[in-house]
Amino acid sequence: MPPPTNTPHHHEAARTLRRHTRGVTRADGTPRDCRFLIDGQSGELVLGLDREAVEAAELVLFLPDDTFDAEASVLINHRPAEEDRWTDRHMAYHPEARPDRWARATVDSLKLRDGEIVEGDRLALVNPLLSVEPALCKRLNADRDRVRELCRLMAGVEPEQPVAVGVDRYGIDVRARFGIVRLDLPAPCDDPDEAVRVIDALIENAR
Repeated sequence: MPPPTNTPHHHEAARTLRRHTRGVTRADGTPRDCRFLIDGQSGELVLGLDREAVEAAELVLFLPDDTFDAEASVLINHRPAEEDRWTDRHMAYHPEARPDRWARATVDSLKLRDGEIVEGDRLALVNPLLSVEPALCKRLNADRDRVRELCRLMAGVEPEQPVAVGVDRYGIDVRARFGIVRLDLPAPCDDPDEAVRVIDALIENAR
């Protein structure tokens, strides 16, 4: 019996998914707005949904909208969920939205705009920086003016009251009044010590 092999990460697909925290679900054919985040410990999606969507037999998540040129469509296997620390994180990402129900979902596959289909286990959704994520957010939020400048330099927007709410191997999530601003890191970063150096360098250069 051949030894197991590691499935290579599909960085483009992973970055595409992580650039979004809002999308549109089709629950048995009915489109609904959806806010979500990724549980960095399990790699599952944590979604705020209504009762009909939670009870639907099949759920597809379109990013960012349910259109013919959507950046991605994500086939997910969902189930009802209770409140936990990740639903608390969901509220930190989306303080304006209190969903009717919570759901968790594993990603079965993701289809990119060009038609390429990527299996869920290639999306690297478990966060290797989870142990240092709170400290990294604290470092960023110690100087909101520099966070604002990072948003300008890296995403072309200048939110009035930016708050860093998440860091993963591919980037930084910054909450603004209009939603989440995604700041992509130059390269994937899996090592916590290296991530501290990268974030410190970004902060230092945001003058």
